[in-house]
Amino acid sequence: MSSLDNYLLVVLLVVAWSQSTHQHGRLIEPPARNSMWRIGYNTTPNYEDSELFCGGIVNQWSTNKGKCGLCGDSYSLKQPRPYESGGKYVRNISTRIYHPGSVIDVVIQLVANHLGTFEFSLCPRNSFEERETEECFIPLKTNGTLKYRLNTHRKGTFNLPVELPKDVTCERCILRWHWKSANNWGTCENGRQGVGCGPQETYRNCADIIVRHEMGIRGPFINHIDERSNKIEEDYEDRAWRLILVLMASTENNNNTELKMAEKEEETKLKAKYPALQRPGPQFLQKRLQKGQKFFDSGDYNMAKAAAAKGPNKSRLAESKLNQGHPLPPQSVQQEQPPVAAPPITPPNTTGDAIPTPDCLATRKASIHVPSKLVSGGP
Repeated sequence: MSSLDNYLLVVLLVVAWSQSTHQHGRLIEPPARNSMWRIGYNTTPNYEDSELFCGGIVNQWSTNKGKCGLCGDSYSLKQPRPYESGGKYVRNISTRIYHPGSVIDVVIQLVANHLGTFEFSLCPRNSFEERETEECFIPLKTNGTLKYRLNTHRKGTFNLPVELPKDVTCERCILRWHWKSANNWGTCENGRQGVGCGPQETYRNCADIIVRHEMGIRGPFINHIDERSNKIEEDYEDRAWRLILVLMASTENNNNTELKMAEKEEETKLKAKYPALQRPGPQFLQKRLQKGQKFFDSGDYNMAKAAAAKGPNKSRLAESKLNQGHPLPPQSVQQEQPPVAAPPITPPNTTGDAIPTPDCLATRKASIHVPSKLVSGGP
């Protein structure tokens, strides 16, 4: 897999993770078909029950042209879809009984809030075998309006009063919650652009209820909600990030490998074009060193040059370098010879060729050998 493929895979994972962890919502009262297991009903647990978002924004708007399943499934799935009547997760259990015309408490739980609007509707029917259709859903009011707008990013539970029709009764009703989020940038119908305009993610949940004149509540109430999915969502998030980090590291390693392969390929081409050309290495450095070292270091060179410029008072070290190969006579012999004018000294081209040794260093003057008073016992 190339580095580009790895990079695209990382991007897709980040997008998928962001969709699955940053936009969650579910209908928990009355218990929706996908969340009944949380309340205590013997239904198949769905730990991703907050993700009935029409298959995701890309699937909904690119593949299905904005269409969504009646209860939140992807529109492209084969009917009956998993959470529609006759689907594999539907158990035909009515969870609540309400009175016609009553105002009922509906509770929505948002794991993350990205604004938008809530809508509620009721599909009256009297048999579980009767399939729901988009046309059968009657809009319901909440707080006197058909759309409840989220004005805050607060997450958690939202308890909303929903008005049931006064003249509608049904033994196998379906209450549907519809959430159109508003956190993506797009173009509205009036041409204005901004956040919340254009295609947005859509969530839908369906709950089976009864609406009749006999009052009552059926099944467990939401005094306890199974929180197992919270831990699972955290684990899912950790696994997703770990996978992303591993893939990023793999991408970096692949990039280094490809770079080395490219360098190797270029070197092969260069050798084929110039067969006599050799890559610099230890042998090349050894040849450079064998040419001779003109000076030991910059300090040695500067000392020799300065001593040569002083004339007759040059140091013993400078004399040894300037007269290399002609050792100086002993000091006693020098004292017996008559003084002779010294010729002008011209620094030779071999300045710095000799490496200094202890023997060619000047002897320290006796005046600096002063015994310590502490050792001699003086005052």
